[in-house]
Amino acid sequence: MAKKIAMTLKKIFENPIAKTIMDRTQKVDWQYLMDLWKPGLFNRKPAPAYNNEGELKGTDLDLHTFLSALVDRGAVINIPKYQSMRESVLKEGQMIVSKDNRHGKCTGLSSHKDVFSFGIRIKDANVMMTDEVGDSRVFNLMNITGEWHEGWHKLQFMPDAKENDFIKEYELNSDDKLVFTHFISPWRRHSIYSAPHFLTKMAINRIDDEAKYLSGLIQVMLKAGIKYPGEETEGAPKVWPKQTSVGDDKKVTVKSITYEVETPPISGIYPKIEMTQENLIAITSTKKWLVYTVKPILQYAIRGNEFANYKYINGNEFPHWIKGVAWKDEYKKPPTFTVNTNFIKKFKDDTINSVLLLMKDRSYRENELPLFYQEYSDLNNLFFNNSEVPEEIKEKVKATKGRVTFERLIMFQPDVGMYGVSLLRKTIDKTETVNKNYEE
Repeated sequence: MAKKIAMTLKKIFENPIAKTIMDRTQKVDWQYLMDLWKPGLFNRKPAPAYNNEGELKGTDLDLHTFLSALVDRGAVINIPKYQSMRESVLKEGQMIVSKDNRHGKCTGLSSHKDVFSFGIRIKDANVMMTDEVGDSRVFNLMNITGEWHEGWHKLQFMPDAKENDFIKEYELNSDDKLVFTHFISPWRRHSIYSAPHFLTKMAINRIDDEAKYLSGLIQVMLKAGIKYPGEETEGAPKVWPKQTSVGDDKKVTVKSITYEVETPPISGIYPKIEMTQENLIAITSTKKWLVYTVKPILQYAIRGNEFANYKYINGNEFPHWIKGVAWKDEYKKPPTFTVNTNFIKKFKDDTINSVLLLMKDRSYRENELPLFYQEYSDLNNLFFNNSEVPEEIKEKVKATKGRVTFERLIMFQPDVGMYGVSLLRKTIDKTETVNKNYEE
């Protein structure tokens, strides 16, 4: 069969959004990327809860879509009974007034980057502090194997007028209940082969890259004597209460699957930022927003796509816009490299903090080292050295990850010197810590 691929995928790296994501000099429209994955509850036309014979079968509307609408309007939900999938954690200065009827405003949806557990985040009003009520908590709805979590059975909420009309129009309720069969719709099983999926995977890589840069810059500013005005200042880092695990737990190992998108390296130089208190507050706030708001939304969308592909695909089924391709085993991904930071400390002792903090935990492909090599000649003048990396540093570069074996799907292979369009996947054994009562 002749190979076929949709033009949106074939030219994915020529997409203006992709070009912006992969260029550090450009600002990314994060709101556009987050909006790509809004389910749009009121655009759906779900099947009724009862079939023509009057038998309750549950709607084909997925719970994720409905919960997304509740999160968007900040609905209040109540979970009458909940048994945690994970070990219980107590935070210093807090108490749980009741383990039943956990209720509060929906603030987001959560996902796990390695296993297929999904949940909902609420400001739990059952958490009491000295002079405040309510703290953020995640309640898992799907367990680590991607099945319904047995620790809950229903969520309670009061629909607004629009939701009420939607429920009535499509006859979704049964005795004032909505019965859901799927958490993620099977229709998303081909979404990992879509251009939006590729763009979102690239965006998550950009967030990680930008957050590391901002973290290094924050530390450099603090080292230079720039301080936050006060602990309560917007953008200042929050001091988290101490946590203590309570109860018994156990470790379980489950099968999961990871996917990667092969992309060109992120290039360019982030714009210079003047080292001022105002900018310290601004970049701290930006980093927090990227890491704790934008990334969870994008990761949730990605993991939903990957889960649907993992759970609902019968064999290696492909969408109509891709033909003549096949997953192939035994692709060995090239190793990544990192700079020996102990050597950097000796090499650049006069500005050790600035260099070390920016080099720490970064991974590089060997041919990318000149592009990523960074240093400070002066704490008030941030610049990137794009010249050849000194031989002394090259000698200290070492492989941090060996050649990991993946399955590889090549959808488009261009001319030499250009990046192709391909996916990698790998089945893994993931060990997780769970509540002792968790059913395997």
